[in-house]
Amino acid sequence: MSLLMRSARSLLDLQQPVLGGSSPTAWPITRPAPAICSPSFDPSSLLWRLQKLFHETGGLVNTEELLAPLRDRYDQPLSVLARWIVDRRVVSFEARGERWLPLFQFDTDLLVVLCGVEHAIRELHDVFDDGELAEWFATSNGWLQNASPAAMVSIDPAAVINAARADRYVATC
Repeated sequence: MSLLMRSARSLLDLQQPVLGGSSPTAWPITRPAPAICSPSFDPSSLLWRLQKLFHETGGLVNTEELLAPLRDRYDQPLSVLARWIVDRRVVSFEARGERWLPLFQFDTDLLVVLCGVEHAIRELHDVFDDGELAEWFATSNGWLQNASPAAMVSIDPAAVINAARADRYVATC
């Protein structure tokens, strides 16, 4: 079992995954979604939408939750994660005063960013802000036979990069 998965399992002992069901190979979302009866429930919020969209591809974690497994792999995990975010090598977005990262983009054994993710981000970083980029990866895409880029990047990174290139072209025309 990978380091990310072991850390996820320990978090799972403390909290239930969001939105029911979980993949045995996916790191579960560790933050509970707002309850419908809660006054903080807002289905139009970016965090709520992305929690729901990324659930099938591993979920979301905040930077603190991601640092735990990175500490076992890197001498300076905070510097590594900060560099990934600043250089836009990873998909991340700000919500509720925290930075969130979808887990689909990491190789769970090596704790590195999947190559196809970085290349797709490079195609789109000039046309989408952080939230829009996260939504692009999470939603179905016609160039990918209606699969989401998040679901396809580990299967066919070249197709995801081509979809990003095509969508960049469409967005700039």
